[in-house]
Amino acid sequence: MKLRDYQVQVLDDLKTSFKQGAKAPLLVLPTGAGKTVIFAELARDFVNQGKKVLILVHRRELVKQACEKLDLIDVKYGIIAAGFNADADFGLQVASVYTLYRKIASNKDTFIPDVIIFDEAHHIVAGTWTKVIERYSKATRVGVTATPIRLDNRPLGKFFDRLINGVQVNYLVSKGYLCSHKVFAGAELPDLSKLKERRGDYQAKDLKEVMDKPVIIGDAVHQYKKHLFNKPAIAFCVDIAHATKVLKKFVEEGIKAEILTGTMKMTERDQILHRLKTHETHVVVSVDVISEGTDLPCVSGAILLRPTKSQALYMQQVGRILRPEKDKTAIVLDHVGNTYRHDFIDIERNWKLEFDVDEEKKKPKPLFTTCKKCGFVYKPQKSCPSCGYQLTKQELIAIEGELKELKRQQQKQPITIKEQYRRSCYAKTKFHALNVLFFRDLLKKSNISFVKKDNIQIGDNITFYNGHNAQKYGVVIAFVDLGYKDRIEYYKVVPKIPEQLVRAGFSYKCPDIVKEGVELSELQEKGLYTVGKRSQPFVYLEAELKFVEIQRLYLETKSRNLGKHHAGHNLLLLTDEGLINYETEYRNINFKHGDKVKKKIRDLPFQKYKIDGFIEIARQAHFNVGYNSDWVYRNFYARKLLKELRAYCIMYKRL
Repeated sequence: MKLRDYQVQVLDDLKTSFKQGAKAPLLVLPTGAGKTVIFAELARDFVNQGKKVLILVHRRELVKQACEKLDLIDVKYGIIAAGFNADADFGLQVASVYTLYRKIASNKDTFIPDVIIFDEAHHIVAGTWTKVIERYSKATRVGVTATPIRLDNRPLGKFFDRLINGVQVNYLVSKGYLCSHKVFAGAELPDLSKLKERRGDYQAKDLKEVMDKPVIIGDAVHQYKKHLFNKPAIAFCVDIAHATKVLKKFVEEGIKAEILTGTMKMTERDQILHRLKTHETHVVVSVDVISEGTDLPCVSGAILLRPTKSQALYMQQVGRILRPEKDKTAIVLDHVGNTYRHDFIDIERNWKLEFDVDEEKKKPKPLFTTCKKCGFVYKPQKSCPSCGYQLTKQELIAIEGELKELKRQQQKQPITIKEQYRRSCYAKTKFHALNVLFFRDLLKKSNISFVKKDNIQIGDNITFYNGHNAQKYGVVIAFVDLGYKDRIEYYKVVPKIPEQLVRAGFSYKCPDIVKEGVELSELQEKGLYTVGKRSQPFVYLEAELKFVEIQRLYLETKSRNLGKHHAGHNLLLLTDEGLINYETEYRNINFKHGDKVKKKIRDLPFQKYKIDGFIEIARQAHFNVGYNSDWVYRNFYARKLLKELRAYCIMYKRL
């Protein structure tokens, strides 16, 4: 099976992360990017290394999907799931988390994995998943997901130590791997202000009261006929009671519709989805079943009837309909304002393993207003940016029940990565002033060099750790000379025999070689020493009287001054927290990038401080992990800062 370019790239990134010490990397790729293909290849690589691998999924559909991809690469595997034949002899097992959980609870699990691959890894916080982690605590973890946040919008840093960002939705659309889409949404949204929340989302029992209104259910049928008539679509509902009412309205209007819930038998669910694929059914009314892991290229529309504060749930639902088919444009009918809460699915998202949940909540959500005159949808302001129509509060309300197409605001000067630089921390005057002050203070105490040292050059990107698993990134700005120091060598020698042992008749065993002052290196050549506790070497003493027990004489440590030597250089690194003097004497230096990208950065013209070169490198890497806008800004600012610091050194004749 031939992999796509970005799939090869993320597999390489995963392998690199293991080499760099990662124990639990998390791979992020959008729905439809081929995550199953990637972890199938990864599983085969681990099996070929002689390791036992467990692929863990949480739905029966995902078990079948994983097996189909494993069959394509001709790898042998067993299945641990209800309704499948088990074969524990293979080193690769595909497991349903619920079946495995029951086996663990009853102490019947016999397959002990070295590696666990978690499909749809945002579910990892659930009790069944954490039980698996506790049971196989020594196993390496690999997570795979389209949404690296919990369903309550909290981060996953507790479970994973490295984030590997793959390509984004907009890239997959541009290459034809996903289809384009349109969103139609109402100007009036359901009033959810009084609803209670549970685990970061609205409670289903409260939602039902809002969404059960006939005007909303009836409107859903009307909008389906208007935008998706006789095309396969999925309606996402609050609960079974709500879905039943929605189904009734569709059927009454002559639409071929069926309900699909998690309480149905597997065979019945498969039959319903088959009828949707063959166009025998046009609308499937779903309750938390077709949100993830289901490949349905035939489906053209998503009817959102369940408001959610969960970005992950929203993206999983809309992601279902983006699988490509010939001449297909997917349609989202957003009756509940989820697009208003979470923005379009194909915007660029900067995922993180750790973030402040309260701060994230404070961030303003995308808001849209529909112009009554021209129908243009834009962020609220006094006049429509499309036609210039002056709006009043009353005129911001669109026709009741109608859905208008949501379009990204067309600006005369669209915001780009380049223009957003001025909003970053690297463009702040205070940030720059503190960096210059730090450099001046350091220059008073140390010699600074901008010349290549060993295999490190100015502008190289370095990874380092600040505390346990807290990986940081920095750009090399300069080298801090540590000067000359006395080189002290410590060595071990045979000590003098204590006086009390001499009086007792003890002497060195093998006295021709073992004598006072003989160094350990000489004893090693002859094998005349033994290692005791804490790797402490010793020699034997023996007495003339053979019945006296042999004694140990531990070697003593001495030191000698070998004279002055150059102590090397520290790295002056630019980080997102400012300049730091990074001590390198007892640490290995890890480059952030491979040789090809490192060369590209080094080859960028040093006298042209343009941001475009770094943007192009990031674009060529599909804005993969480590190549987001922060990476661009950090490297761009590093060049600007370096120019000023060099000028400062020349001014004060310190170069």
